[in-house]
Amino acid sequence: MITKQNAIRICRKLGLKERTGGKEIQFKLVHNGITVLTTAVPKGKGELHIEDKIRKQLGLNHEQFAGADECPFKEVHYLKHLGDAGRLPGAPTPAPTPAPAPKPKRARRGGKRR
Repeated sequence: MITKQNAIRICRKLGLKERTGGKEIQFKLVHNGITVLTTAVPKGKGELHIEDKIRKQLGLNHEQFAGADECPFKEVHYLKHLGDAGRLPGAPTPAPTPAPAPKPKRARRGGKRR
């Protein structure tokens, strides 16, 4: 389980801009003038009970989030990760899967409806 202080340290390390006020510390990532993602970490100390929510908002898997505090994963690497995942505007996105072909419409049976 990650503590609130570790989550705050991870958000700062990944280059998210910080804004304090109220009961939470708000973080947002702005890339080329566009807000890409936002998250909030409760103030205080102790265990972080919404770890999965923050992890998903940051676009990281369990191992990346747990190891982000100690590993050399920096802002540059994080932006590349988001670009590869297709979450950065202007970054090349992965090719979408083709949609299934629509079913042909059936011909009406019978006469006109009134």
